[in-house]
Amino acid sequence: SDNDHLIFSIKQPLRVTSGKAAVLMPSVDALGYAVYNTEWASLVPDGHQTDYKMSYDTPLGDNKTLSLQAGYRQDVQNIQGNNDASIGATWSMKF
Repeated sequence: SDNDHLIFSIKQPLRVTSGKAAVLMPSVDALGYAVYNTEWASLVPDGHQTDYKMSYDTPLGDNKTLSLQAGYRQDVQNIQGNNDASIGATWSMKF
């Protein structure tokens, strides 16, 4: 109908693109003394999160609306291969 809405969106949350952090790693040498070595860890994640969403809204009479949604997230929390999908429906009535 004329009042239907179809929405597509693509989002990429902010993420760290460069940087390192020094981490002190304790260990014990051959004589039993505590030794601290500095190791560098990258702050850059291995993934790049991208969120895809589709939503469709249609009125069902004077005060009722049906909304259908589908989403897919690639590299969730910027972790490569960590993907998920979702679907949902909402029926609402104003009074």
